[in-house]
Amino acid sequence: MTLGRWIGLLSLVVSLYVLWQIRAIVLLFFMAIIFAVGLNRVVRQFQKSRLKRSAAIAYLAHLPSRGIKTTSINACFHSGLAYF
Repeated sequence: MTLGRWIGLLSLVVSLYVLWQIRAIVLLFFMAIIFAVGLNRVVRQFQKSRLKRSAAIAYLAHLPSRGIKTTSINACFHSGLAYF
């Protein structure tokens, strides 16, 4: 192997090691993106029904205090849908 291939292999190994060390942060980042995209779709549906964006966001922010999101999360865990 040439020097360039050794450097490429070494940089790949180092990159994988760094990603493995910060895997929890990377997972949180991607989960935040998925969560934001999902909430945006729901807000757009509310906007199609002629509700202002700020009102739709306020309504969605109020849902956890009513137990709606936590109930669905618990249902996923108890039904075996969530594997970590």
